[in-house]
Amino acid sequence: MEKEFKELMEKDAQEIGEVIKEVREMRKKIAEEFDHDHAKFIAHCQELEKEWRESGKYKVAKSKSAKKNTTPADTTKVQAAD
Repeated sequence: MEKEFKELMEKDAQEIGEVIKEVREMRKKIAEEFDHDHAKFIAHCQELEKEWRESGKYKVAKSKSAKKNTTPADTTKVQAAD
C-alpha cells in the first residue's frame, strides 16, 4: 500500500510539473507578445473588455471592488451572455 501511494504521488508530481511547464510557456509567450510591458498587456485586456461589452456576446460585470476606483483589468468578470 505504501509503495502504491508513493507511485501515485510521483505520478501526480509529474502531471503537476507538466501543467506548471505549460503555464510558464504560455506566460513567456504572452510576455514576449507584449514586449514584457505590463501596461501594454493591461491596455490589451481593457480593449478586449470594451469589445466584449459592446458586442453583447458576453456579459461583462464589475465586481464589488470596482467601486473602489481600481482599474477595469483588476475588477472585471466575464461570462457568456444567455
